[in-house]
Amino acid sequence: MPTMGVAVASIARRMRGGSQALLVRDRAGKAYVAKCIGNPQGTRTLINEWIVSRLLQYLRVSTPAVHLLRIENEVPGSELLEFHMGNQRVPIAPGIHLGSRCPVDPDRKAIFDFLPRRMLRNVVNLPDLFLSFAFDRWVNQIDSRQVIFIRERSSPPGAAFRAYVIDHGLSFGGSRWTVSESGLTGLFHDRSIYDDPRLETACHEAVDCIRDIPEERLFAVQQEIPMEWLGAGDREEMTKLLQLLCARRSKLHLIVDRALRQLRETGATAPKSPEAKILLCTLLLAYQSVHRAL
Repeated sequence: MPTMGVAVASIARRMRGGSQALLVRDRAGKAYVAKCIGNPQGTRTLINEWIVSRLLQYLRVSTPAVHLLRIENEVPGSELLEFHMGNQRVPIAPGIHLGSRCPVDPDRKAIFDFLPRRMLRNVVNLPDLFLSFAFDRWVNQIDSRQVIFIRERSSPPGAAFRAYVIDHGLSFGGSRWTVSESGLTGLFHDRSIYDDPRLETACHEAVDCIRDIPEERLFAVQQEIPMEWLGAGDREEMTKLLQLLCARRSKLHLIVDRALRQLRETGATAPKSPEAKILLCTLLLAYQSVHRAL
């Protein structure tokens, strides 16, 4: 496949997170979150991002589109082209990296990585988060489920938001490329969303959609991965990973059922009774007091 990529015209700033991503712009001024080869979480995380993004888009889940980005040294902001690893600063090599296209211009429109609980009901595509619960069981997402929120066009203040599922680098166990059981990982930080009565039905409908993905569609994704991202043996290991992913679909209903049961049994969802809510608040306040004392 051609690997020219979208040319990066400027590097705006460093982003939070373990991959030490960068906010960059192309020559047309469009913004991307760039994840780079050799980042502290491993170059395989770029492949993970690409595969998962493509699959989520096929399932019609709102997630930023991914692009190949060509980054050169001689661009404004190139002093940011380095990773901080302990006491060392490691240069980021020029070449082909991964870019997640920002759904809106972050300098012109607010992007929220958190919404108060009372406003979650205003998220127009909340079922995407239910689908991602099942999906993350499939792809062994070991990080928490990251989401950004953007106010819908033409909506009055506080009226409607759209959620975008982001940050898929630690799918497949990160750089380990495994799809084994991983417990209750990949959860959204506000677990009250999992109290929604639609959750179980939505999860199993998601499993049906995942099982309906044609195998040729799944394996075609690996042909989009540029050679620059592949280490020795990675092409063969990626094929094995996709084969495991295909096979895992046959037992995904059972995997999701176990995860839903574990979610209930461990009290991972928000308490429903007033007494339980008071107890939870008391425990949180006690924890915060001890944490401040330490």
